[in-house]
Amino acid sequence: MTIKRIITSILVLSSLMTISAYAIGLIQRPGIKELESNKEYMELIDRSATLSEAADSINTLLDDCRKRMSQASGDESVEALRVEIISLEQQAHDISVEQGSVTRRIGAIEQEHIMHKILSGQQHVVLGEIIDDSTPVGDVQSAVANLVENDCFRSELSEDDYADLLRAQAEESEMVMLAQEYVAAYEKLAKVASDYAVADRAAVADPLYKQYQELSAKLETLDEKMNTTWNHILDTKYFAMQYILEKLHRYDIIDNAANNYQQMESRCASEYGVYSSDALLRYSVGRHTLLRYELEFARDLRLKPAQDSIRGVLERYAEPTFNLKPIKVEYREFKDFAKVKIGRSNFYDESNPLPEVRVYESGTIYRILLGTFRQKQAMTLFKGVQPMSVTRDKDGQYCYYAGGYATEAEACDDIQFLKDKGFKAPELCCWTDGVMTNVDQAKKNSSTKSQTSTTPNLQEVKVQYMVVIRVASLDTKMRSIISSTAPGKSVSRSGSNYVVGLFNERGEVDMLVTSLKELYPTIEIDITETKVE
Repeated sequence: MTIKRIITSILVLSSLMTISAYAIGLIQRPGIKELESNKEYMELIDRSATLSEAADSINTLLDDCRKRMSQASGDESVEALRVEIISLEQQAHDISVEQGSVTRRIGAIEQEHIMHKILSGQQHVVLGEIIDDSTPVGDVQSAVANLVENDCFRSELSEDDYADLLRAQAEESEMVMLAQEYVAAYEKLAKVASDYAVADRAAVADPLYKQYQELSAKLETLDEKMNTTWNHILDTKYFAMQYILEKLHRYDIIDNAANNYQQMESRCASEYGVYSSDALLRYSVGRHTLLRYELEFARDLRLKPAQDSIRGVLERYAEPTFNLKPIKVEYREFKDFAKVKIGRSNFYDESNPLPEVRVYESGTIYRILLGTFRQKQAMTLFKGVQPMSVTRDKDGQYCYYAGGYATEAEACDDIQFLKDKGFKAPELCCWTDGVMTNVDQAKKNSSTKSQTSTTPNLQEVKVQYMVVIRVASLDTKMRSIISSTAPGKSVSRSGSNYVVGLFNERGEVDMLVTSLKELYPTIEIDITETKVE
């Protein structure tokens, strides 16, 4: 944590104790020598000293009474001491109140004197026997509209701190552009999310989801940059203004700035995580707070051009948009179901390369294996079959697939179609929840095992499926989807749910579930399996 960041944090926590600490310092010092001709000032100094001595005397008497009371035995003597203690405590309170009033008036006279010296070009102020050459020097005649370019900063801050202050001022413009860029990117993200929600196929949805990921990453980067930049602006400007105000003993302004800063942080903390960007919220709320602090600073140092400039900004100030709702999009998986057709033999080329086989994490899809080869094959070998895809198996061989089907029956129809077109041995393959099975090969292996087995033949175990829809009632759209996607399947009530089925093919089940989820993404659907012999 930087020194400036520490100072900014301490400002909020300790500013309320500053004035009282300063008041004690005033009582203890002899005052400003140049004000010795000021009758009111000198009387206040004397009065402050008298009150301090009186307070010490009463505190001594109180300590004595309390000791005597602890040692007293008779009821009458205890009661008398209690009355005396109450009287002394009241006197101590009255002295404290008057002492505070005297201290504030002394501070006001000294402040007026110091400001007069600063604005008249005085290089130092004498405090008692001490010459304080560190007091800021300003010239109201040379004041400029840009607050940080005024001499009070240039002459009093170190070279590095002043350079840092100028950078912070330049970052104010950068923050405006960052906020605008964030809002513009957010609006694009909202449009992409809306389009993605209604996309009905992978070819449309996948590019949109990629845009969503890119825009989300951009917004996250902008949020981090805004947070870093705004923290630097706040830390640097609060440090610089507090540094000057402390030299002027303007603890009242410091205290007011600390209260406003704390209110700003409290509001931001209460709304943390509610909107798309916490950094944008903090900037939107905090910029107005900083401008008010700068205006009070410029007014107190009589920097009229800067004061007028800041006031004009405040009058035109419009809080940047920050109440943007977070946008979260869940990835939607679309299966590219497509029957094979015969087209031109050069359909897949350098400008339209053969795609990789797409593996879905959930659900079932069937494809037709046209052949497995050690080397890549020319596309003319496949006689213009579309659509196709390719992958490499665990042995590194190239596997070429055609089509995409929800059910085994649909795939078998196209296997016969391909055989009629001259393909010798197309094979049925199935992907279920990302795991591929060569169905034809599995059936051959199963048949071989059953023929060579010495155990009695067992009845083949089959699996049937039911779709359980967890809704109180089926609306017209749901019933239409069920009748068109799963024609002939019964729909029955089971408790508080609806059951569709039986299904013999898992692909038919997945097709129905996918169709329902597209229109009702939040609906709860379960798939039950029943083994039958």
